[in-house]
Amino acid sequence: MTAVKGLAFEETYQQSQLYNEDGFQIRFIHLNHLIQAKKAAGRFRDLDDIEQLTKD
Repeated sequence: MTAVKGLAFEETYQQSQLYNEDGFQIRFIHLNHLIQAKKAAGRFRDLDDIEQLTKD
């Protein structure tokens, strides 16, 4: 993905991390960026995801 509502690509990419699983590299964004994107989407499912992701 090169565009996500509510996120700037360069900043998000710079703060992303790589995970290696059985020789496959998987890039994932920082939790703060995920929450920011979900807030920007504003759908009920995204708002519920935010609640679940921020539970203690």
